[in-house]
Amino acid sequence: MSPIKKSLPYYIQLYHEMKRMIYQQELPPGERVNESKLSKDLGVSRSPIREAMRLLEKDGLVIDDESAGFIVYTFKSADVKHIYQIRSALESLAVQLLIEQATAAERIGIGNLLEDIDDHIHKNDTDPKIIDMNQQFHEMIAAGSQNPYLVKQLHSIKVLTYYFRVLNFEGAGRACRIQQEHRAIYEKIEQSDGAGAAYEMQKHLAQDLQHLQRVINKDDSGV
Repeated sequence: MSPIKKSLPYYIQLYHEMKRMIYQQELPPGERVNESKLSKDLGVSRSPIREAMRLLEKDGLVIDDESAGFIVYTFKSADVKHIYQIRSALESLAVQLLIEQATAAERIGIGNLLEDIDDHIHKNDTDPKIIDMNQQFHEMIAAGSQNPYLVKQLHSIKVLTYYFRVLNFEGAGRACRIQQEHRAIYEKIEQSDGAGAAYEMQKHLAQDLQHLQRVINKDDSGV
C-alpha cells in the first residue's frame, strides 16, 4: 500500500489507492473493506476512509451493505454487456467523427502510439503499461471526435472501463490480439473509411466483450 502524503486530502489519496487495489485485486470482488484495519494501518481516522468509500461507491466499485459495510462489487456478465453496449455505440461514432475532422498530426499521433505499444509488446507482453496505452488509444479517438458530450459520456464510465481492461488482458497472447484489432481500426482511419472504422471498432469491442464474459464466468464457476 502506498504511503499517505499530506499534500493532498487524505480521502482523495485513499480513493486512488483503493481504486488501484481493486483494479489489481488486492481487494478482490466480494471482500468486505475493513475500515478499522485501514485506519490503523494508515494512521488516519475513519472519516476520510468513509469519504473515499463514497467515491468508490459512486464509481460502482463498492456497494454499501447495511449489515456488512462496504463490499467490493462483484461484476456479473450482464454488467460487462451493458457497459460494452454503451462503448460500442459511442466509440464507433467517435471514430467516424475523428475521420471527418482529424488533422494529419492527430492521425500520426495515434499511429505513433501504436508503434510504442508494439515495442512494449515485443519486450514484454505482460507489461502493465500496455493496459494504460490501450486506454490512451481509445481516449485519443474519443478526443479526436471533437464532441465534448460524447467524451463526457465515455468519461462517466471510465473507471469501470479501466477495470474491465485489466481483466481483458488475462490470458496468453491477449496483448497481441488486441493490438491487431487496434491496427485494423487504424488502417481504416488512414484510409478515411468512416464506415469501415466504425465496423472494426464494433468488432473489436464485441471480441473484448466475449473474452471478458468468459473470464468472469470462469471466475464465477471457480474453474
